[in-house]
Amino acid sequence: MTLDNFDFTFQPSVDKPIVDHLALGDWIRRKENVLLFGQPGVGKTHLAVALGVRAIELGYSVAYYTVDEVLQYLKKRQDTPVNRQRRSGYVKNALLILDELGYQAMDRRETHLFFQLISARYTKGSTIVTSNRSASEWVDIFGGDELATTALLDRLFHRAHLFNIDGRSYRLKDYDQALAQRIQLT
Repeated sequence: MTLDNFDFTFQPSVDKPIVDHLALGDWIRRKENVLLFGQPGVGKTHLAVALGVRAIELGYSVAYYTVDEVLQYLKKRQDTPVNRQRRSGYVKNALLILDELGYQAMDRRETHLFFQLISARYTKGSTIVTSNRSASEWVDIFGGDELATTALLDRLFHRAHLFNIDGRSYRLKDYDQALAQRIQLT
């Protein structure tokens, strides 16, 4: 997945000039975040990974995890505060990609660990988060904890680049075309 093979014509809601600007990497040096919102299949993961690949090409260290994966690692090491886990890829890298926030609600402990992670990275590294849920729904993701949700949003949205990708699923594109052809045949 690279920026060169992302289909901007299929997803016109993605502002290509902004993505091209992000491809320069200055946002990582400034420790800014990128948040990608949209329904499944619209290209959030592709853009996140492509920006990560570009960051590596520019010499930055990058780590990729699904939110579920990073939560599993955090739970295994919960006896050590996240900000002291300096050797962990989710703390030390210049760019951390967290994919699929919102597919599963977090319990109180997971919300606390996720908050620790975001707090440990705040102003110390860049983070990309993809989510199939709008920010207004994040309180549901974080187990109804409004205080934690507000604190997380505050840290993630401060100096962030936001993308709301509104479009069809790229993975279902061929299915949509085949279905349209069948309808025409009948």
